[in-house]
Amino acid sequence: MEIVGKEKISEYIKEHKEPVTVAVILIMCFLLYFFALDNYPVLDPYESKFVSIARSMFNSGDSVVLSLNGNFFFETPPLYFWIESFFFNILGKISEGIARIPVALCATFGVFLVYAICRKVVARKNAIVASSILATSFMYIILAKIAVTDMMFCLFTGVSVYAGICTLLYSESYKKYFWWIFYIFAAFCLMTKGFIGILVPFITVFLCCLLTGKIKEMFKPVFLFPGLMFFVIIVFPWHWIMFSQYNPMFFNEYILKQHVDKYWYLFANGEPAPWYYIFLAFIGAFMPWFLSFVAQILVFIKEKITQIGKYFTELESLNFPQKFLFYNVIYFAVVICVFSFLATKHPVYVLPALVPASVILSKFWVDYFEEDKHGIAVNITMGLWTVLTIAGIAGVFFMPDFFKGQVKQELMHIQPEILLLLLVVLTMQIFAYIRKAKKVLFSSLIVMMTGFSMLMSVGGFNAICAKGQYDIVLYSIIAEKEGVPLATYNLQNNYSVLYYYGKDLITFSEKQFPDLLSLSESYPESRIILPNNTLKELSEEYDFITVGEGLKYSMIKNVKPKED
Repeated sequence: MEIVGKEKISEYIKEHKEPVTVAVILIMCFLLYFFALDNYPVLDPYESKFVSIARSMFNSGDSVVLSLNGNFFFETPPLYFWIESFFFNILGKISEGIARIPVALCATFGVFLVYAICRKVVARKNAIVASSILATSFMYIILAKIAVTDMMFCLFTGVSVYAGICTLLYSESYKKYFWWIFYIFAAFCLMTKGFIGILVPFITVFLCCLLTGKIKEMFKPVFLFPGLMFFVIIVFPWHWIMFSQYNPMFFNEYILKQHVDKYWYLFANGEPAPWYYIFLAFIGAFMPWFLSFVAQILVFIKEKITQIGKYFTELESLNFPQKFLFYNVIYFAVVICVFSFLATKHPVYVLPALVPASVILSKFWVDYFEEDKHGIAVNITMGLWTVLTIAGIAGVFFMPDFFKGQVKQELMHIQPEILLLLLVVLTMQIFAYIRKAKKVLFSSLIVMMTGFSMLMSVGGFNAICAKGQYDIVLYSIIAEKEGVPLATYNLQNNYSVLYYYGKDLITFSEKQFPDLLSLSESYPESRIILPNNTLKELSEEYDFITVGEGLKYSMIKNVKPKED
């Protein structure tokens, strides 16, 4: 009976490969991105800031002007906040989990984008491998669980670039539609990230057209004019309203500060990060797949470096999968280069590079599965992960000892689950080595990263917040429930105060202490949140009542000079 049951299941899967594959990917995405999505507070500084802006839009009903704590916010275009506010509206409330649904959905759509494009252009097995690699990459997981703009920008960039690439792969009758999609999603990139957002789509597609000898096609009026029309319809109205109603403030903040001063070396403030910073960020972002990626590059250099010229001189003679792989190499290189040569660099800027990197790396693993290639390279890279897994198992027992307080408690809470996960991964890898089960070896990394993602939701992010953010979250909730005025002093980029207090708050810098003293005299019951080191300095000259003292932050009231 058991054998018959297995045969029926196997037969069913073979007859319904596509729906079964889609279902498995959906389950994987749920576990990776949606599991316990509301289990941790909004994270400082970026998530709490963006969610507060979206909440302000939801509460005010003003979908044109962004505001943060009652002030104009001209740093970012509004598309992300429109979508965030839309989810608040349709679900009827604001919460941490609802705020993260849009980014989790974008991550899921990104995984299916890679699956769909590889399924159509290359093969189903490549599609499964590429989408699995992308879905379980470290930075892709993290940014799918934090309500910031980067995952949405990554998705829009991917759709735009792949639509442009499809114009080079498919017949004339479909080209206009791909060009329209290219311009529409390039506009979405701009409306999500600013003008810097269109660099990757346009440069990538331009280079692909140039190297293919089809650069004139990009500028054909039948493609260019409708595409630009769609682009302008999406981008122009909001920018026109802002320029016409809020200049010169909007121009100075949005154009000069956020685009010129921030990204151009000639105008950058401070010492810009080195050019290789983005590449270093990619190393961590693409874990645990980066080692395989390096192995793939080394294998290519050893076996095919002499044939690289044909990708430039004989590109038209290549088949679709080969062309597509070449276009993805360009896509990857453009992302790395564009963000490497901007004055302002941030690790999250490398996120769009994970999409083409996953597609490129899928060939390496599929060749290993199907043709038994790269066995030595795979064994070396996976052997390193096995050693790290064993070290991780040993380290789990001592991990909480390096921390204290609530951080230690949060880590001890998930300590058994971490140990179980690592033991499962190690068992899978040992089984794969003994039985030469190649797909089990590959799957061990997927299981590891899926478990990692779930553990981050149930304990990892909470451990991070326990280092100090929980203090200000608690104080903000207390002030909101007591209905008293709340202020912050010498507190920078801690927007979770604003989110959990739920109303506009007063912020004081060190130079504004006389104003804070005046507030405390006029409203003795007003609460003030400040860092503990500032509290010690304040206690030397002023009397106050300490409402709460935490790991890094405290809350006080009734501040007044000490009597002689």
